[in-house]
Amino acid sequence: PEHQWSYRELLGNRNFWLLALGCGLLFGSDQALLASQVPYFQDAGISLSAGAMIASCMTLSAVAGKLIVGALADRVDLRVLFFGVAVAHVGLLLVFIVQPGFWGLLAFASILGIAVGGVFPLSSTLLAWLFGARSFGTVMGAKLIVMKPIAILALYFLGAVYDRTENYDRGFAVLIVGVCLAAGALCACAFAFACFAGAALCVFAFAAVFVAARTFAPLEWDAGVLRAGAFLACLRAVLLKMGASVQW
Repeated sequence: PEHQWSYRELLGNRNFWLLALGCGLLFGSDQALLASQVPYFQDAGISLSAGAMIASCMTLSAVAGKLIVGALADRVDLRVLFFGVAVAHVGLLLVFIVQPGFWGLLAFASILGIAVGGVFPLSSTLLAWLFGARSFGTVMGAKLIVMKPIAILALYFLGAVYDRTENYDRGFAVLIVGVCLAAGALCACAFAFACFAGAALCVFAFAAVFVAARTFAPLEWDAGVLRAGAFLACLRAVLLKMGASVQW
């Protein structure tokens, strides 16, 4: 018979935390990006009607993404699909940083919007694959408790960055870091040595975004890098401390 997972077991399970944190980071990036579209388009010199057209095309692409990614989830390794969705999401954020103009934004949003719609069906399928259909409701409820605060923080963070800098570039760059970490966490589900893979991906993502940030918004970034580095060091220490009780 299929195992019935309890909350106590979930809190001590590596795959649960990788799934919840990875999905939370992707979902938070999605929500922050969607909520900032109107002011972003206005700052880019795009009219409200043209911006509405881009947003509508992205929404249609997201709907198509649910169907396409959902169908592929029955045939392709879910971790590979999550990696593809994360790559498309990073591409969309980079396009928003570059600001290629109306036609460029329309084209890329229509294509890469699939990444926005593919997160939820993939996360639900991966949840059932990891923990079984019998515990789906229990695991989904616990996962949402972790995901929602991350989404709220992402929304607040992007708005705060805009209020302080009057620009979304730095906020989008940080979201790229989050998406890269999410890809590492979700691709590491059910694999051993997840900490090593996640740490390597974290270093790569941090270095890549640092270069991008120095290029697009170099002012007062060094202090932010130092603070972010201190945060990552503290996070690493916490994870190592949890290693004694969590099934890594």
